[in-house]
Amino acid sequence: MQYSTLFVSFLFSTAVAAQGYNGTLTETQTCKEMLKLNALVQLANNQTKVDAITGNNATRAASLQAQASAASVKLTELQSNTTLMADCAVIDSAIMTNSSCTQQFLLQKFVDFAANETLVTATVNNDMTKVAEIELKASDAAKKLQTLQSNATLQAACPAVFMADECKMVVALQKIADLAMDDTKLSKIAKGNSTKEANIKAAASVAGMQVMMLEANATLMAECQSMGIAVSNAATEKSTSSTTAKSTASINKMSLTALFMGLLALGMATL
Repeated sequence: MQYSTLFVSFLFSTAVAAQGYNGTLTETQTCKEMLKLNALVQLANNQTKVDAITGNNATRAASLQAQASAASVKLTELQSNTTLMADCAVIDSAIMTNSSCTQQFLLQKFVDFAANETLVTATVNNDMTKVAEIELKASDAAKKLQTLQSNATLQAACPAVFMADECKMVVALQKIADLAMDDTKLSKIAKGNSTKEANIKAAASVAGMQVMMLEANATLMAECQSMGIAVSNAATEKSTSSTTAKSTASINKMSLTALFMGLLALGMATL
């Protein structure tokens, strides 16, 4: 079980809020929970990753280790159920396949984003050091992508997962668009930096416009709805009302891939 595959997949899945949780997990949900608990325990045992995630902050590291300790206890308890473990072996296989597909989806998006030099430099405000970092990460991503794409069994299973990921991407873009109208969240993220706030608003406007374009795709929207993933365009219409025709034409030329990864990179840089 690879930590990176699970982590990327679970991170991306948070773009869609969980529905109908009543405190009682189904068997599939329990198996997923065990995978998450195991991933947390593995993370805590890797000091390099702990340092990277916590920024070498001792307090945060201690908090993470405490969570991992609790996770380990819960995991041991669940693993004592032999019937559950037998069923999870089957369920986990499907989960890992879906996770690998989502990892491939995200890697492809990042590689495409990194290939758009204009968008990359704009996203990092012409910081050549960050541009170089993105290029380096893109090279590594391309290698991982090639490995995943060489798996014929995986490729046969991925199309359906990719469709769900596209829908989740629409939701993620909508959340970015909504951010521009939430002064409280915007202020918290920008931390009083007017330049950063302006950049976020600009990105949100672009995201809102892209969501409107995607919502015009009836086939995609129908597929999203069938999977229980719906996007409201109310916020989008407000966030894009002041955008000029010139910027619209420019954005229409952008691929969804480049736009999403650009916004994601911008969001990571501002947090």
